[in-house]
Amino acid sequence: MGPASQAARRAEDRRESVLKPARRIAAALAALLLVGCGGPTIHDPAEGLAGQMESPDAGQRLLAARALIDLEYLPEELTEKIRKLLDDPDPAVRAAAAEAVGAAGPEAAAWAKTLVERQNVETDRDVRDALQRAVEQIHAEPG
Repeated sequence: MGPASQAARRAEDRRESVLKPARRIAAALAALLLVGCGGPTIHDPAEGLAGQMESPDAGQRLLAARALIDLEYLPEELTEKIRKLLDDPDPAVRAAAAEAVGAAGPEAAAWAKTLVERQNVETDRDVRDALQRAVEQIHAEPG
């Protein structure tokens, strides 16, 4: 990895260290809003995300994908919905879905082939980068 790549990686790591707490807060607020608006009481985070992942509103799908990042695991019952997010028309949703898979780390090894296939057909540079980072996170040595 060259100096430019290392610098870019450090910048990304700094960005993530700032954004991760903000994402957790946003996910918690979204859950509180759902409950506070008379929505169902959610005991399983996956249960609350399932509907949001299929929303016609890209903003809602993006919030769901970002909430998945914070879970740091991929609920099996959401597998098909996550695949749909990786093919979403909105590039921000696709990138967040890739980040969610990567956040699960080595436990998401079964997703590596899917991510590489998506990377080969992805037209958006930011999404390709997110897919690449996700593959790297999946193959990263536990530290």
